[in-house]
Amino acid sequence: MIEHIFAWLTDLHNNLLGGNTGRLVNGIASCLLTLLSLTGAILWWPGIKHWRCSTKIKWDARFPRFNWDLHSAIGFWCWVFLFVWGISGIFVCLRSSVLRFIRGIV
Repeated sequence: MIEHIFAWLTDLHNNLLGGNTGRLVNGIASCLLTLLSLTGAILWWPGIKHWRCSTKIKWDARFPRFNWDLHSAIGFWCWVFLFVWGISGIFVCLRSSVLRFIRGIV
């Protein structure tokens, strides 16, 4: 019984209960997450001199500024997690395509 539960959870995690189509959807979503995290980091980057200021929140600011500061700070602190999550999802779901791509480069 417990084996069936773990098999179902594994299928949900890897294939979204959709077989190869679910795995492909999961891989595409991982590519999009990686792309989103990279473009977010590029758009956020304030420069080498000002990056620390962009990680701080001005608590007494008006709502739009506070919201922007909060978004920037949370995005900065979550960036590595999201990027690694996307890259690992790409490798898990699209392993053969990734390996073919790497072999083609090398």
